[in-house]
Amino acid sequence: MNLSILNLKALKSEVLRTSPYEWGVTEKTFVSGNAARSITMTFPEKEFFGLVEREGGSKPYRMYRCTLVDTREKRRKDVPLPLPWEALLNEVQSSKYREAIELCAGLSLQECQIEVTAWEYRKSCWLSPHVDEAEKVVTQVIYLNESWNPAWGGTLCILRGPTFKDTVEKISPALGTSAIIVRSERSYHAVQKVTYPDAPPRRSLQVAFKR
Repeated sequence: MNLSILNLKALKSEVLRTSPYEWGVTEKTFVSGNAARSITMTFPEKEFFGLVEREGGSKPYRMYRCTLVDTREKRRKDVPLPLPWEALLNEVQSSKYREAIELCAGLSLQECQIEVTAWEYRKSCWLSPHVDEAEKVVTQVIYLNESWNPAWGGTLCILRGPTFKDTVEKISPALGTSAIIVRSERSYHAVQKVTYPDAPPRRSLQVAFKR
């Protein structure tokens, strides 16, 4: 049985902003509230996530990552996934999803491979201001928290430069919201540190098209 999870019609019609670079945000990521909840309620277990961190250099970060699909390596991580997640992973690897992202971003992605990763930002996790590596072409980040208080930290910052002081927009990682970033030499972005000790894990799914 084929399940539809994502609202590809809304994705196709999303108009990206052009300042300070090409990016967009939609609050109509899922086809329905039930579809969204089917994903949040069956999020992969913590033991499948590994800590990734860097304390110095040009891009310090700390977060927990679980790679689900990497078509460059033709592999799926050995994570037991329920039906809604299998449907979601099938959908983001489909030609229909690729076409929707192409129309949204105004780019051809036919030669790109796809990497799908789940993320948790627990207490003290963050991502410093940076531009993605050159192999990334466009990324959609789908947020999976039923609710989120921006006072906890964990907001995505769209930046006009390489510091948090350059923030032009903040996106709260609430369920149904997703961000789209077209990679360029000036596509700076960051995630604020999760500071509230009792905040739930900040959860997201990232779909990256790579050369």
